[in-house]
Amino acid sequence: SMIDDKAIHMVEVEDKGNEAIKSSEFRVFLNTLRVNVGSGLLTLPFGFALGGLVAGPIMMLVIGVIAVYCCFLLIGCRNKLRSDGIATFGQIGRYCMGYFGRVVVDITLILTQFGFATAYVIFTATNGVNISKQLLGWSVPFWVFVFAMLPILVAVCWVRNMKTLALISGFSNIIYLSALFIILAFDLVAIWHTRGSHVRS
Repeated sequence: SMIDDKAIHMVEVEDKGNEAIKSSEFRVFLNTLRVNVGSGLLTLPFGFALGGLVAGPIMMLVIGVIAVYCCFLLIGCRNKLRSDGIATFGQIGRYCMGYFGRVVVDITLILTQFGFATAYVIFTATNGVNISKQLLGWSVPFWVFVFAMLPILVAVCWVRNMKTLALISGFSNIIYLSALFIILAFDLVAIWHTRGSHVRS
């Protein structure tokens, strides 16, 4: 159908010569790393603090194994159905369960991405409030940061070619790695001071 034909080409763009250009595997890896790790890596210590040193690692390992296994299942389904023109998750759902399957998969993807975006907005706005309090001496309202991000999020949603966001994606990966190293540095300093206080006592 026309809808299926459009879905097949959602991951492709046409250059001036009308030849399809696909994102390189390395670029896809960077985008996947940023999207799936992202702020979750920065909030992981808080999760361990709530879950504990025993339950935290165990649950992270179990969930990680399940997530990776499901990813391999999706890739395997797509590879087997590639010859039938299957290129999207929604098409896999339709192939397996009919139109109902496609609707369920598409709704699930929308809700998942909406949840990711909401978590990012809350994470960014919360940090913005804390930083403004440190720099200005007073806290900028939470909703100000939320509405300030909305135009950027809407503009990014209109981008259909991931290659267009390659530069921004690379820059964001640098920011995430920098934040990770800063957190590790602060943790090591805190551990060193705590260890030194115990030795002196």
